[in-house]
Amino acid sequence: MAEHGVPKAQAYNTTMYIMAALLVIGFVCNWLVKAVHERHHMKEADLKEIDVKEIDARGAPAAARAKGRTTCQAKPMTAR
Repeated sequence: MAEHGVPKAQAYNTTMYIMAALLVIGFVCNWLVKAVHERHHMKEADLKEIDVKEIDARGAPAAARAKGRTTCQAKPMTAR
């Protein structure tokens, strides 16, 4: 009977080389990442201004929406 494929000892050679190369690429990319320059950091006043501006049509501020709360509670309409 003829054997198919590659020998068991060589079954994962290519896959392991590819995974090792991806790992090395990941390490290099991680090494190249630098901190954001301080001039790009947001000031406390900017954060407060954004909180005031980010109000949706329901009147709920962004922080309340993130927590699942709204300031305007709509009541269901009932038929008359």
